[in-house]
Amino acid sequence: LNRLLQEGQHADSTPHSVEISAKDLGEMAGCSRQTASLWLGKMEKAGVITRTSGTLTVVRPDLL
Repeated sequence: LNRLLQEGQHADSTPHSVEISAKDLGEMAGCSRQTASLWLGKMEKAGVITRTSGTLTVVRPDLL
């Protein structure tokens, strides 16, 4: 995910968005959709990301 967000962009504190599903993230990470959703929920609760309509926005890339 970090690589996807940083392609062609600087690693700074600017929010970055990507359209991706928990299923796709799970496949990329080698885990289930459920596990990816669990971790996304934890990151959302911690204020690292926001999720809306299939779009994941990393609001604190410095914490990834």
